[in-house]
Amino acid sequence: MNPWYHQIFWITSLVLAGLTELVNSQSTFPAKVPVPELAAKVGYSTNFTCGSYGVPIFICIWERQKDGKKLTISINEESVKVGTTPEQGYEFYGPGFDKGSCGIFIKDVKEDDNAVWDCKLITLKATIYQGAVRVGILKKPHKPEFSTNVGQLNNLVDTEPLPKSSVTCGSYGGQPPPKLKWFVGNDEVTEGLQPYENTTDSSGHNWIYQTLENYKFRMQDNGKNLRCLLVHDALSENDPKEVAEKITVFYKPQAQAFTTPVLVPTTGKDFTLWVNVSANPPPQVAWRIADKMIVPPLTTKDKKYTAYNMVEVSPDLWAVGLQIQDVQEEDLAITYKLEARNLYGNAQYDLRIDSKNPEEGGGVSAGGIVGLVLGIPALLIIIAVIVVYTRAQGLLCFKGDSQMPDFL
Repeated sequence: MNPWYHQIFWITSLVLAGLTELVNSQSTFPAKVPVPELAAKVGYSTNFTCGSYGVPIFICIWERQKDGKKLTISINEESVKVGTTPEQGYEFYGPGFDKGSCGIFIKDVKEDDNAVWDCKLITLKATIYQGAVRVGILKKPHKPEFSTNVGQLNNLVDTEPLPKSSVTCGSYGGQPPPKLKWFVGNDEVTEGLQPYENTTDSSGHNWIYQTLENYKFRMQDNGKNLRCLLVHDALSENDPKEVAEKITVFYKPQAQAFTTPVLVPTTGKDFTLWVNVSANPPPQVAWRIADKMIVPPLTTKDKKYTAYNMVEVSPDLWAVGLQIQDVQEEDLAITYKLEARNLYGNAQYDLRIDSKNPEEGGGVSAGGIVGLVLGIPALLIIIAVIVVYTRAQGLLCFKGDSQMPDFL
């Protein structure tokens, strides 16, 4: 080994130590720090820089303090040329001293790099720029949890005004802290979200949580899930990142407005009138026709009406049917009332039926109109064929035709 190497090393070290003292004793200007906070993964590479706003520098010093241990990396122009630093695993990074920039490239990030890195840049005019970069090691947050009593979500009532509910969701262990997204079913919630808060539990876990405050759940939300999702760079596709709770909303039967009569295909035949009723819990229903009340499953003594049991179409939606035997003209003047009720209220559906039987109207039926419309093109085609045929046989001539007979 060159005997001068140790002397040069110690001389350089003394100079750098003197410069460090000089830096500490001088007033400083804030350095340009493009990324003051960054997230890094253990075992991966990362880089960060400080700048003097384009003013050339001739030395820079990076310091990292972790658990009482201090690491100092001094970089001069020689380090810039070769791209290395006195510390193994840490290399120079950036456009160069002449551009007023000095950075660190960490090839293999370790837990100790999770710290604040202070930078000091010294220009050729002995001006000092100082800044800091906070490097945070990415750590997966734990699966989120609802930290409030979510039992309320199973006993909501859609009334006017609708009661408001507050739910809190949180997670711990993430670095940096994760973001949270809220959904009702697949619809993202953007209203009622409070600012993030932090707390430490008895086990020393640092929690970040958010409250969905005074959110108005409605009957359309019944059966959906309230979902709280984590958003974090350290999470993979297969990592648990969601907590969900089913929403149950109780509400009274919902009345529907029928602006036109229900059409009966033809009179003289049986017809079943179907109505969809939305309610939770399932309603009790009854048909009221004039002075008769028919509760499913029941057929009137004269067998004129049969009320069917409700059929579940989908959650909270029920089909209620009434069969009318041998529909006659007088049945068209009746208002058929369906009454539905549950613990939370009641509703009434008023319906009428109408017939478009062509035999009763004396006019042209819809089928007759279609036949007429379809018949016109067919007739035109037949006429065209006759004209072509007769002309080809010389049986029909038109004015101006060279084959026209003399008597025309």
